[in-house]
Amino acid sequence: MILHRSRFVLVAGLVALAAFLFGLCTLLRGAQAASRPRPSSRPSTAQRSGDDGGFSVVLTEPSESYLVGIKRIVIEPRVPPGDSVVGVDFFVDGRLVATDRRSPYSTEIDFGQEIRRHTIIVTALTAGGRRAKVSFVSRAADLAGGAAVTLALVPAVVRDAGGRFVDGLSVGDFVLLENGARLPIVHFDDGPVPQSIAVAIQAAAPEEARGALLRGAVSFSDSVLSFDSLGLVPVGSVSQGDAPAGTPPPRAEKKRKEAPGAAVVTPLPVVEFSYDHGLFSQRLADLDSGSERPGGAPLAEAFQIATRGLQARPRGRVLLALLAGRGPRETVTAADAEPNRTTGALQASQDGNDPTAEKDLTAALDAVKKSGATLHVVVYGGAEDSPFPEIRKVAEETGGEFLVAASAEAVDAACWRISESLQHQYLVSFAPVSPEREGWRSIELHLRPPDLAVQARRTYFASQPPKRP
Repeated sequence: MILHRSRFVLVAGLVALAAFLFGLCTLLRGAQAASRPRPSSRPSTAQRSGDDGGFSVVLTEPSESYLVGIKRIVIEPRVPPGDSVVGVDFFVDGRLVATDRRSPYSTEIDFGQEIRRHTIIVTALTAGGRRAKVSFVSRAADLAGGAAVTLALVPAVVRDAGGRFVDGLSVGDFVLLENGARLPIVHFDDGPVPQSIAVAIQAAAPEEARGALLRGAVSFSDSVLSFDSLGLVPVGSVSQGDAPAGTPPPRAEKKRKEAPGAAVVTPLPVVEFSYDHGLFSQRLADLDSGSERPGGAPLAEAFQIATRGLQARPRGRVLLALLAGRGPRETVTAADAEPNRTTGALQASQDGNDPTAEKDLTAALDAVKKSGATLHVVVYGGAEDSPFPEIRKVAEETGGEFLVAASAEAVDAACWRISESLQHQYLVSFAPVSPEREGWRSIELHLRPPDLAVQARRTYFASQPPKRP
């Protein structure tokens, strides 16, 4: 009897311990998911100097391939017994920028607000006359700038059957087709590359939706890499029927005459991109502060503004649209409207379906595709109405995500998901056949491993490369 009771107590104790450990693990996993530390780019292999009688140095910073803003240059010496470091010289692009004679051996350099190719050389000398030299060459932001021919860039995200990102693939794992014909891949990146990201956010959305979208934008800016530049484009109403009460209708572009018979359209605003993510967050705060919030441009115009800004940036372009509510309904076809044109036009006006606005949106989305940008979209609410079907189609064609969020927390998670996908991209580049023949061409990107899925753009617009001066 005592033996049975002891066994019962032992089993009960083990069950209680297992339950405690399970709860503790669950709590820790939840805490980790909630904190979501800021991701960093995959570090490059540390550069090491040659060995001189047991003396060598390792370049521990910078660890990223792209340099922008203020960065530290740090080395760690390996010194044999009885010797010591007497001086370390730091050179950037052939110029001596600093000398350090005390540990830790480091300096800070401002690499400016453009990602350019830089050469870092660090030399060290010991009291015993031993010498070491280590070098590092960073990469430029123009992903195809060094190519002899114009390259088409295809960002791609690979996932397994469980939806998890797959890293570590090589160029031999990809097969690329243009208009059904296989082409060689001439350049391949398997790590994060600089992105110019235009964030178009619906500033004129209702209070709850605007707050959720702004918080999602902050989460996104906190999660992208330091060499990603951000630009903000406020969006007003997405259609005539979607503007909140009190929002003035968008003003038509004014035309002014420069000369008799010549009408000039007022130019669109310019998107300011910056690698200072704190500045971007401040712009978001300014967008939500004060009693008079800016309404932003109509959706089509906002897309045009973002696209023009991206076209002026090095390639590696992303447009993230954060929108609210139900999107424009499907356009009524001519056949459907034929029985009663007057009634059909009136109904379209009441529903907010302005044919001119829809035509402008189609043209704006066409410009997004031609620019080579990847369109990602997060919509707050309206899942039951299948919002923004035309925008969804373009997002899929450009290799982007179209996510509908039912809550503010879901908006935040969707923005985080998109930022993660940008950091797990492969970049596949190829030389188009006869690029002087302008027009749309299909792209197919296949994987040799059959159990993996690839997400990439499906079309691109071939055009004559600009003439160099």
